[in-house]
Amino acid sequence: MVEIFNSMAMKGNCIKYILLCLLPLVSCMKETPERVAVKSSNTILYSVTASQAPITRVSTGGPDFADGYVFETGDKLYVEHREGETLKLYGVLDLVSGAGTATGGFEGELNCLDGFVPKDNTLLKATLVGAGAADGFFSIANSVVTDVTYPASVPYAALPDLVRKYSYITGTSSYDAKNFNNLTQQSVFLLFSLEVNRTKLDDPMVTTVSVKNNDYQVLAVTDVPVTGLTAVGHIECPGVIPVSKNPDMQSAEVWADNLKCGDPFASDLSLDVNHYYSVKRSSLATDWFRIKATQDGTTVTFNYCKADDKIKYSLDGGESWTDYNTLKDIPLNKDQEICFQGSKTNYKNAKAEGGNTYGAPSTKPIFQANKKCFIAGNVMTLLKDRENLSDEAFDGAFSKDGTNNTWLDIDPNDPLLLPATTLTERCYKGMFRRCTALQYAPDLPAEIPAAECYSGMFRQCGNDNLKRVAIFLKVKIGEGNEKNNYPFLSNADHTNLGEGGYLDKWMDGTNPKNGTLYCHPEMNAYWTNFWTWWGSTDKNFFANRPKDWSINNWTTYIQP
Repeated sequence: MVEIFNSMAMKGNCIKYILLCLLPLVSCMKETPERVAVKSSNTILYSVTASQAPITRVSTGGPDFADGYVFETGDKLYVEHREGETLKLYGVLDLVSGAGTATGGFEGELNCLDGFVPKDNTLLKATLVGAGAADGFFSIANSVVTDVTYPASVPYAALPDLVRKYSYITGTSSYDAKNFNNLTQQSVFLLFSLEVNRTKLDDPMVTTVSVKNNDYQVLAVTDVPVTGLTAVGHIECPGVIPVSKNPDMQSAEVWADNLKCGDPFASDLSLDVNHYYSVKRSSLATDWFRIKATQDGTTVTFNYCKADDKIKYSLDGGESWTDYNTLKDIPLNKDQEICFQGSKTNYKNAKAEGGNTYGAPSTKPIFQANKKCFIAGNVMTLLKDRENLSDEAFDGAFSKDGTNNTWLDIDPNDPLLLPATTLTERCYKGMFRRCTALQYAPDLPAEIPAAECYSGMFRQCGNDNLKRVAIFLKVKIGEGNEKNNYPFLSNADHTNLGEGGYLDKWMDGTNPKNGTLYCHPEMNAYWTNFWTWWGSTDKNFFANRPKDWSINNWTTYIQP
């Protein structure tokens, strides 16, 4: 049984006031004092018992969330009563007994505003506030719960603790009932897995992830780390949403800074309490493949157009589209862009299959221009399936048989994106072969390789221009630094690869003098030992690392 205490007169006239120093003695009395109306004070001492519901805090379902919630030392209850939107009674009660159990006793002061006197049946609402500012879902200032606060990004493995600490747990009772039975969780937990164009973030190292539902911002988590390569950043972020605020997510959107990350939530997604949801979004899908002119009088041509290919182009940033059914030159002035979208399975431009062709191109690349241009945007928007690469998707795409491509370059501040993380056979084989004007290679964020996926990708790009390549591929298969631990090559040591190595003649004939190679840590030993393993004159089986390039860990690479 939990007793209610008043700060004013006890029954009878012998005691008019209770001194603060006597309160501990009063709290030990077994006989419950009679409540009287508040006269000269707006503060009431209040004591209550709170108990958990069958489903609370960490019991979000599944084997990892089986432990039930128990009260912690430092827990508080924020109690309030409202008449309409007007706050009439509020206060914070501290846990005084029951830590480690399913029932806790709380005591503290309730403040009555504007002379309000609670009646026995006055409805009170209690919100559990976790111990300490770092653990609390709410912040408390002057005994009033103020802004809702959200946790910073934490690893997925910490989700049970996240649930336990940041649940929005409420219960209701009448003023005289003395019990808040079955405090219930009122939050859901969203796990975001985002892919963003890192160069477009305000800060390429961290971002603010927010969920917006029309004009209402449901949540925002600040300073979320962004990992990955320069152009494509990866974000993992848990978010907490009080269900009572906005349970219907059908119009909600995920944003990273000023980047909208893909389409809205599914129309049937209604978030349930005590559950978490994993949401994958990408800000890359609407960043069309683009060609940007650097000079007036530029013309751009798409060489492989058919009505069935459903290629479209736009000169207003994707607002309106025109079918590209007939071979034609499209004029551009300096800084003007043309966007393309397509529905082809692949843009293969190689003359022969497999062997040592290394993406040997046909007579015409898929695009050509008469003056220097930058290519940018998401290359996947040229494909029918914008989420998954097909075999030979861009095999020899920007190459021309026997002739250097001198019009194509990449601006590191608005780079071409190759966002696919799982590669397919020959998907980028010979893609930029003989592109001698290329200064900055597109970042290569893929983790899962395939046969010949990068073979000859930058072959014969020249000795002077290419300044930087950043590669995320991690395919080390052993613990040591022997060449057999790195299945990149198409020789007898790596027969498990099938046809062709991942990096076979990757940069043969390309030897930039002042460039930098940024690579995944697992590849460092490979590049360091390359010349020892294969020798500088071996042109048959090697992934050519230009001699003058330095080696850097990809995680330290932020700016181009």
